[in-house]
Amino acid sequence: MRKTFLSSSYPAKLASCSVLCNTRCGVSIRKPPARSVSVLTLAFVGAMGMFCEPAFSMNLLEAVDAALSQDAVWQSAQWEAKSVQQNRPIARGAFFPQVSVSIAQGKSTFDREFQSGGALRNDVQRVNTTNNALQLRQTLFSLDALARYRQAGVQGSVADETLRKERQDLIVRVATAYIDVLVSQDVYSLSEVDDRAAAEQANGLSSALKRGEAAASDEAEARARADIARVKLLEAGEALEANLRTLELITGQRAQKVAGFNKQFDWRDVVRQPFDEWRDLAATNNPEVRVAQKTIEFFEEEVARQQAGHAPRLDLVLSRTQAQSDSVNTVGVKSDVDSAFLQLQVPIFSGFAVNESVAQARLRLAKSQSDRDAALRRVGNDLYRSYTGVKLAHDKLSALDKAVKSAEGSVKAAQLGVKTGLRVMADVFTAQQKLYQARVDYARGFYDAVLSLLKLRAGTGALGDEELRAVASVFSVGEAGAGE
Repeated sequence: MRKTFLSSSYPAKLASCSVLCNTRCGVSIRKPPARSVSVLTLAFVGAMGMFCEPAFSMNLLEAVDAALSQDAVWQSAQWEAKSVQQNRPIARGAFFPQVSVSIAQGKSTFDREFQSGGALRNDVQRVNTTNNALQLRQTLFSLDALARYRQAGVQGSVADETLRKERQDLIVRVATAYIDVLVSQDVYSLSEVDDRAAAEQANGLSSALKRGEAAASDEAEARARADIARVKLLEAGEALEANLRTLELITGQRAQKVAGFNKQFDWRDVVRQPFDEWRDLAATNNPEVRVAQKTIEFFEEEVARQQAGHAPRLDLVLSRTQAQSDSVNTVGVKSDVDSAFLQLQVPIFSGFAVNESVAQARLRLAKSQSDRDAALRRVGNDLYRSYTGVKLAHDKLSALDKAVKSAEGSVKAAQLGVKTGLRVMADVFTAQQKLYQARVDYARGFYDAVLSLLKLRAGTGALGDEELRAVASVFSVGEAGAGE
């Protein structure tokens, strides 16, 4: 049997309730004393065994590393970022010379009518025609090309920030799945202990009923409670397997067990700064907010690009043309023409299309500014929830610890009341159910606080490798949920 330590104020409450998940799927369902294993239990265990695969233990850092190399969502984000980064060299191509070659060779038929000796004559000639051209065009001035290049640079920055956000989201997804496994392990352990205790009570009351020392109603209630406890155990095992599968989908690796919380963690000093400082940091460093800000810059350049529709464009054009019999006036004539000239294109009127395009770009710019404001509010709200989750963790866990102690006292008082005739067995069963729920609530509250801490760091854009190692230091590679 393994031990579980969730905090200094709660070192032993789950220690007696934990069970080493020593099967290949990470779940061990034991046969309770003096009870036969039901068909449903055998079916569940058999189903678990059918899907078992070679597995190993995993800590949080290992889970994140595995996800960075295996998670399909993260890999898709990387490919997307790389493809967007190509926009910059594509846009830069507009500033390099554009060289083209055209080759035209064939046969032409020229039908001419002309006056000769006062008579109208007709002359038809079939000749080989050639027209080959080599042209180089170098843009010297183009506001449109300049705006496109700047836009591509902004798109690259957006891709970088989006990728940073995806990486932090991946860490949070892995941590969420990882902690869900830890919670499921504790819930399963508590359910197993509750199942054994309920079975022992039911069997004890059955024996007492045969000796005439217990009421039939108490024995029936105990048997009903034992059946409910068995259902909860099966549900806990199913939830554990589902959470292990979820973690496997992200990491691409099957974990038999994950490292549990093994430190005495003082939540009082985790968050020292006031919330305003966290919010200000998020406003400048949160990837989602930075993406929204960069989007504003993109549409500012879009306005400039559309306005470039009114601006002239200047190109340098160099060309060499070789032609032979390429027109009716050059039949039988071979020519080589080299030319160099400046080409100025000045737009005059385009049916108000440029004006309307500028207006549309300005509307999109206004929308992006509203999106930035919405992102700031959304990030601030999520950040506040994470902040309060960490800030109140100490008080919340202290209250949950007191609830566990009170529930333990209620169980003892109910058991004593039964012996003195002041209580009935139903009161004991109710108190035991409250104790079970209090222990489950404590385990969930503890891990929720850890997850809130990760989300708080991610909300400020500060969930990097160093911060992850600092948070993951409270986990250890060992038995699932085991502590030192």
